[in-house]
Amino acid sequence: MGTSYHHFSHPHPLEIIICNQQTKELSPSSSCPGCNLKPSGVIYSCTICEFLLHKKCFEMPKMITHVGHKGHPFTLLPEPTYATGFFRCDACWGVGNGFSYHCRPCGMDLHLLCAALPLTITHAAHAHKLHLVYGSPYANKNFICDICKAFGQDHWLYRCGSCGFDAHLGCAAAGGV
Repeated sequence: MGTSYHHFSHPHPLEIIICNQQTKELSPSSSCPGCNLKPSGVIYSCTICEFLLHKKCFEMPKMITHVGHKGHPFTLLPEPTYATGFFRCDACWGVGNGFSYHCRPCGMDLHLLCAALPLTITHAAHAHKLHLVYGSPYANKNFICDICKAFGQDHWLYRCGSCGFDAHLGCAAAGGV
């Protein structure tokens, strides 16, 4: 066995592997608890059980500050602190049950991927850069995504302030150039 690694979220030793067709058998239901995505690329894999983490998730800092929430730092948690076992991300409003960044005084939670969103993004559907904003700019808190044409509510979005072009986080990221 090669070098073993440890992560605060897991009690067993981990090893680095490249996830591809030739790697050891992974369960079809395997997903990284950090980002909830299927294993790919470089991963840290448990030598005893089926736990795994993407390299980027393994390397996420245990504490961050975020420009969208200047009040307090966020702490990386390996599982939700709520009795339900789930959290609602305050950025995308999606539900999570794995890792999150949590602000204890405010009760805010962020998916790891949402915490790492770029502040600006370019999308093929719009000529200008889109900027990450931390809530709907409209009085009623709703907006219409100019990419998919569906409603959005008072959560984070990408917006062109000069044109009023609004986009869901996922829609903006999906067509990034």
